[in-house]
Amino acid sequence: MAQQSNQAASAAKDASTKLNDVATQLGGALKDAASQAYESTTQKADDLAANLGGSIRQFGDRIKENSPGGMLAGASEAVADRVKWGGEYLEQAKFSGASDDLAELIQRNPIPAVLIAFGVGWFLSRRI
Repeated sequence: MAQQSNQAASAAKDASTKLNDVATQLGGALKDAASQAYESTTQKADDLAANLGGSIRQFGDRIKENSPGGMLAGASEAVADRVKWGGEYLEQAKFSGASDDLAELIQRNPIPAVLIAFGVGWFLSRRI
């Protein structure tokens, strides 16, 4: 009887060790899959942001080309320059750089950031 209980305890210990090994391997595989998915998504977001930045920059160029003369010429060129600058920034910084800059801006100005977030939330709640 004592020998059977020792065998059962040994079998349970072996099963527990094997289960722990399988769980460790599964955890490693899940971690690797999540890491690859994150990198792929980040790369796609960066590519999309760069393409969008290029389109915005081109839009700024078109505004500048089609700007009216006279009194509105200065204002139109200023708008075109700002649109073009925004497109160039997004094209170069991509999504990851822009999100890092936004995080830094929020850290430097937390109270205005919270107030803006509340305002945007209130506005969106009114629209829905």
